[in-house]
Amino acid sequence: LANDIIINTGDASDWGTNAPAYSWNAFSGTWGNRFAGNFDGQGHVISGIYNKHDTAAGLFGRVTGGNTVQNVSIVNSYFESTGASGDTGAGAIFGFADAYNLGAVTATIKNVHVEATVVGSSSSVRSTGGLVGRFHNYDSSSVVMENCSFNGTVTGVGNKVGGLIGGLSATNLSITNCSVNADITAQKTAGGLVGRALKVN
Repeated sequence: LANDIIINTGDASDWGTNAPAYSWNAFSGTWGNRFAGNFDGQGHVISGIYNKHDTAAGLFGRVTGGNTVQNVSIVNSYFESTGASGDTGAGAIFGFADAYNLGAVTATIKNVHVEATVVGSSSSVRSTGGLVGRFHNYDSSSVVMENCSFNGTVTGVGNKVGGLIGGLSATNLSITNCSVNADITAQKTAGGLVGRALKVN
C-alpha cells in the first residue's frame, strides 16, 4: 500500500444487521482465482472493510500456497461467511487458505494488527478466526505468525473458532509475540489463539 484507505465509516459492530455503503470484493472465487503471492501494507491502515461472502470472507477470501501478508493494520471492519457453498471460512486476513498438492510451503503473517468483527453465521462455515479462518492441507508445510494482534469479536455458529486461527492442519506452527483481546463464541472447539489444530509440531 502507498496510503491509508478508508472504505466505510460508522461502527462496524452494527454492520451485521445494517450493511454500510460499500462492500469489499475479496479474492473468493474458483481455485484459479485464489490469491497467491505477497502483500506488504508498508505500515498503512485499512479502515471500514465490509466483506460478507457465501464461502470465504477476508481481506483475501480464498488463498493458496505460501503467501506472506505483512505490515498492515485493519480497523473498524466486518467479515462474515454465510457458508452457503464451497470451501468456507471467515478471518480478517485469510478466510480459507489451502496448500493442497503444493509440497512444502510457508504461509506468513507478520506485523499485522486487526480490530474487527468476524462471523461464521451458519453451521456450514468450517472455521472462524480473528486473522485466519482455516489453514487447510498444510500437512507438509509451515504457518508463521509474528508480531500480530486481534481485538474485537469472533463468533462461529459451527465449530473451530479461535482468536487468531479457527482451524489448522499444518506440520509446523510458530506464533511469536501475538496477542488476542476478544469475545470468542462457538458451539464447540474454541480457543483463545487457535480453535482446533491437527498434525502440528
